[in-house]
Amino acid sequence: MTKLFDATSDALDRLGDLDNDIWSRDEIGLYVQDQYDQFCRRTKALFDVVVIENTPPVGNWQTDLERYFALQMPGLAVSDGPFHMTDDSEQGLTAGGQIGGTYRGPAGITNPTQKASVDDVDSVPTTVVGGYLPQSTVEVLRVTYDNRDLIGTDSPRMRKLDSNYETRSGDPQFFTYDKDGLFFLRVVPAAQGGATYPTLNGAFGTIKYHVDDDGSTLMEDIITQEVDGTMTGGFGILRYRATTDGNTFSSGGPWGTPTQIHPSAENIKVEVIRLGRNLATHPIELPDAYTKYVIFGAMSRALRRDGPGQDLALADHYEQRFEMGVDRMVKKLNKMQPERVGRFGGSGTSEPFGLGLPLMPSAYENPWR
Repeated sequence: MTKLFDATSDALDRLGDLDNDIWSRDEIGLYVQDQYDQFCRRTKALFDVVVIENTPPVGNWQTDLERYFALQMPGLAVSDGPFHMTDDSEQGLTAGGQIGGTYRGPAGITNPTQKASVDDVDSVPTTVVGGYLPQSTVEVLRVTYDNRDLIGTDSPRMRKLDSNYETRSGDPQFFTYDKDGLFFLRVVPAAQGGATYPTLNGAFGTIKYHVDDDGSTLMEDIITQEVDGTMTGGFGILRYRATTDGNTFSSGGPWGTPTQIHPSAENIKVEVIRLGRNLATHPIELPDAYTKYVIFGAMSRALRRDGPGQDLALADHYEQRFEMGVDRMVKKLNKMQPERVGRFGGSGTSEPFGLGLPLMPSAYENPWR
């Protein structure tokens, strides 16, 4: 995987400016990040799964100023959205925190560790109207609740179906992504916060054990792999889990250490197309064969800017090479899609010869129907 430093050095080498007489490393690094984002946005090459936890809402800030100061404190957890009330009865007492015309809230707890006591406190709100997707989200592909697909629609059509859809609760059937603010996905009816997560013991470190639905305990601090409930290996950390629906990796790609396992039962999962992660801390996630096109795009930006080193003809050349990379990636993705074969029930059939199954004359019934 190519890192930002390597990509920047490659671009400067091709430009003949390794001594930074014309372009600084910081400038070229910004161009690489920008063209990387543009490449991912246009090709839609990176896929991910985002989980909107169907658990009682948590809120620990009310204004942008509070959130800003909270983010300056290392180790302090900040909730995704603000909260302005702790109960629906308080909705008319506040004038802030609007999302799509409705007040944000309510949230009755301020820390995720307090969720364990929610079952014993009936007054704590548990309704989940939706949640924020990462700002790197390019497109929403699929939304599921309890392993069941939700129907995507827009807010005007949803209002025709149910004029009270913003206040109704139950098992989600629909989702909207057009009205409630940037990157906010709403589920309709609102979920009830019923997803069951393992109880966390501590706020730092990796998972040490996990209790499956069948009650089995996996000691994940002394195994390297777990397949169908069987622990193999000696020491190390868990890299992935083999589940009934396939191998489960950490969100963001098959790297890193699992820190939380999201259950599928009564939970909201969103499949998205996303941008690549910030190159300041992560490598380029594109295949190596396509990384060079990001570098060509950065070179085009460098050659096009006003000042020493400007060469518009050469900038156009590298921009065309960047566009060629975008076209190659799009064609590759479009080619992969029809190659996927799906079938409901029954075993596969094969054609008897290259021209396909023989057909009767048009006056006769087709026996292969």
